[in-house]
Amino acid sequence: MLLLSTLYRATERGCNMHYILSFLVSIMAAVVSYYIRKWLDRNKKDN
Repeated sequence: MLLLSTLYRATERGCNMHYILSFLVSIMAAVVSYYIRKWLDRNKKDN
C-alpha cells in the first residue's frame, strides 16, 4: 500500500491515493471481520 502511494506521489496524487487505499483496506477488514464473527456465531449455536 505504501509503495503504491509513493508511486503516485510524483504526480501529486500520492496523498489522495494513500487515503483511498487506507479507506478500502479498512472496509475490507470490516467485511472480513463481519464474516468471521458470523462464522463463529454459527459454530457456537451448533454446540
